[in-house]
Amino acid sequence: MRSCEAWLIIVVLSLLVVVPAFGFRYTAVIDYPPLEYQPSGMVVDDSGHIWFAMPQGRAVALYVPGVGVNLIDVEARVSDLAYGHGVVVAYEAGSSDVVFIDAASGRVLSKSVESGYVDAIVPVDGGFVLVKNFPTMTMLVHVSPGGEILWESKISDKQLERYRPAAGSGKYVWLRTVEGNLLLIELGREGYKEYRLEKKPIVLASRDGKVWAVDSEGGVTRLSIRGVEARLNTGSKVMLGDPCFALPGDRLVILSRIDGVVTEISDGQASREALQNSFTLAALKGVAEVYMADASEKSILVASFSRQPTIYDASATPVGDGGVIRVTARVSDPDGDLAEGYPRVVGVLGTDTSIQQMSLVGDVYSADLAVPKSEGVLKVYVQAMDAGGNEARLEVASYQVSGGRVTGVGPATATPPPSQGTSNLSSLFPFAVEMTFFIILVTVLVVVWLGRSRRGRRRRR
Repeated sequence: MRSCEAWLIIVVLSLLVVVPAFGFRYTAVIDYPPLEYQPSGMVVDDSGHIWFAMPQGRAVALYVPGVGVNLIDVEARVSDLAYGHGVVVAYEAGSSDVVFIDAASGRVLSKSVESGYVDAIVPVDGGFVLVKNFPTMTMLVHVSPGGEILWESKISDKQLERYRPAAGSGKYVWLRTVEGNLLLIELGREGYKEYRLEKKPIVLASRDGKVWAVDSEGGVTRLSIRGVEARLNTGSKVMLGDPCFALPGDRLVILSRIDGVVTEISDGQASREALQNSFTLAALKGVAEVYMADASEKSILVASFSRQPTIYDASATPVGDGGVIRVTARVSDPDGDLAEGYPRVVGVLGTDTSIQQMSLVGDVYSADLAVPKSEGVLKVYVQAMDAGGNEARLEVASYQVSGGRVTGVGPATATPPPSQGTSNLSSLFPFAVEMTFFIILVTVLVVVWLGRSRRGRRRRR
């Protein structure tokens, strides 16, 4: 019994130590749109509008949450979408039709019937790259957001995979060959570099010119133009077509349709968490928000993987006759997705709150906060929030004020300003993890106590 007790305690301690904190939160639930046809592809533009490819209807649906659906007739069967530079590109892998749509207006910019078959379209600097398949070669065509050809390159000595064989970002495109190797092509330059991997990747994702290659056993390799940067085994099976998103800071998110699990790779560690609902389609908005269409077609869940901003080097100084307080601060946002209106200065005097958005000059944010007319202690904060709802607050100073003027320095305090009401969904999963560990710990303690009680009774007998 003692060995069993020791084993249970070791297991619990291992869970508490080894399991890393998971970095995502649910931030919104959007009603699923009334679509006439089953969608096969989805992207989300910078405004949060959701686009669906509907091959049966030869159309693309633009869904504005809270407003409705606009059906755009593209006069072609399209099943795949790509988004970048404010443009949605609709196509079907293995066909010749490509349609460019302005995301802001929903207007079709151009249509083309390409020579050869388009296997993939990826956003890159200056537009998109079309990966076109011919019987004897592969052609890469760099086009502007409107569809004008900027550059072309041919690869005749390598055969590419036919299903989603490409990923791209910056000025680089990564291609997957039938042998499982990766080809790196730089825009504007002929030729390629080839990288051989231990296992054949089935999913690619790219950011900042780098690529993540994921094999079916969950092995992940990150490469740049200099070669392999990192390798990691997630221990999770990956299926062809599972959504995979590269995030800032050399992070990766893999969504499993079959297992209903999200795997996040960050700082050389892989974290896994069960998804709230099964999903059919997923898309990345901006740099760190993932939209997932519910398989039951009831809702679209929004999950944020953004990291909290940091405020530092903050100071406050009364200006002139003390009617204005000038506040400066530096704000580090690792994902570059600060929410609109942030960072800002918040002044709290009793129950009254005044807010002033800060402006950026060089690398320093600043704002002038008008001193309120009331009398009391005015506490001055800098507040930053990103698109994922991560909030940072820092108290900068406190002042005695009266009649709209600063009259003296106030007492120091660590009281934060009123919360601006982030979504309650954000705390569900960390709380659930904490409760799980608590229940396991209580269970182990009960087992240990029962074991000792039994031994005590045996000795008395």
